[in-house]
Amino acid sequence: MNAIEAAARAGAAWGVALACVAVVPSALADAVEDGFTDFSVCDAGFFRTLNRDAATWSAHMPLETRGDRSWPKMPERKQAGLIEVAFRPPVGIEGLKAVSYFDEAADLGSAGLSWRWGFLVEGDVDAVYNKLGPWVYQGGRLRAMDAGGYARTEIKVLGFRWLPVDTPARTPPGFSRTERTLRIERDGKNSRLTRVSCGLQGAVDAELLKEVRPDIDAAGYPVQLRPALFDEVQVPAEVRASLDAARAGKGLWTPKFDKLRYTVVARSPKHDKETTYTVEVEAQPDGLLRTRETFDPSFHVQRLGLAGLVPLKTRLNGLSDGRVQLVGGLAMSLPARLAPGEAIEISTDQSDVPARSGDARQKTITICNVRQAYAAGTIHPSIPGRAIGLWCRSSDPGADTEERAFLEDLGLVVGLGSRSDSSGAGSVRIVDFGVER
Repeated sequence: MNAIEAAARAGAAWGVALACVAVVPSALADAVEDGFTDFSVCDAGFFRTLNRDAATWSAHMPLETRGDRSWPKMPERKQAGLIEVAFRPPVGIEGLKAVSYFDEAADLGSAGLSWRWGFLVEGDVDAVYNKLGPWVYQGGRLRAMDAGGYARTEIKVLGFRWLPVDTPARTPPGFSRTERTLRIERDGKNSRLTRVSCGLQGAVDAELLKEVRPDIDAAGYPVQLRPALFDEVQVPAEVRASLDAARAGKGLWTPKFDKLRYTVVARSPKHDKETTYTVEVEAQPDGLLRTRETFDPSFHVQRLGLAGLVPLKTRLNGLSDGRVQLVGGLAMSLPARLAPGEAIEISTDQSDVPARSGDARQKTITICNVRQAYAAGTIHPSIPGRAIGLWCRSSDPGADTEERAFLEDLGLVVGLGSRSDSSGAGSVRIVDFGVER
């Protein structure tokens, strides 16, 4: 990389500094500075540069090579935790000493996955920033972080290209998007050192690691959650037995349709805005209902349960880690008829599949009080028969009271709104409704 190319990569905000160093072509041509600039892109280019300049870098650390990529030879890679290899002797970058290269992985649970790799450099954060800033790719986009240090940040959503943003998110991005950052920040263990690292956080999958981190073997990729996982996870036999016993001889809880589809317009009391989504329901041979709620192309929910009232398994696709929430324990009382004053109680014990260390089972009790019956056509003209009002409240912390209706001629419960003690009432409108029998 020549002086002009390096200046172009470093960014306009560093123009004054670059004008000074451009008169010393030998400094810009040095393999170490060259490698650092390529590293700061936070893509696979750094590993190609290590391969090209292996003679220089191997004087400081052992390298491994595959094809046209090389990388620091590390101790046995861990699924989570920090591994580090010391530079012997330290690597000089613009008068600073880089003492080691590190690689760090973490499972953040519902917040996503995290991968960090980079250098530990002697000196405080501002000194390192001032020295190395001119060599950083798009260095003009480095921004001060609230917690201290500096970062250049991009995000990727649903496989689209990387998009620049001003600063890293205050919280990890979860599984709806991926964040890529170059950070210059204080090392948490040694106050004399500064971490200069690349990072991927959030929805980090095998495809992205294959593209960005050629040093990671396929065996080290995160486990991919298959599209078919919802169907592969089976409801436990004891849960099905409990369900069958509760509904035995009670035809009220048998679906009376093959398929139906409707559209919901919901207004949240918290945000005072409307959300539109579609609900598709298909009756199964065993009398259960398979449901898909589609909110947008990137987010839908799969459910299996009884009558839209008793959950058995649920999967959020696009806004979570994609695991299946499975009911492993079930107890309930289902009346043979719904008369005002009756109560339905459903107790579930749920956990996520596949399990992760640190997971906790979730126990929920939901009680629905039966209210008056009324014409279902008041919900939507296409709905036949009677609707029986239900007011339901679960034991989950902060749960709203939900207004629901049991559609007697269909054997299905639909939601009609909610009421929160803190934020008031939300509304639901069903704007179309179609049934196949």
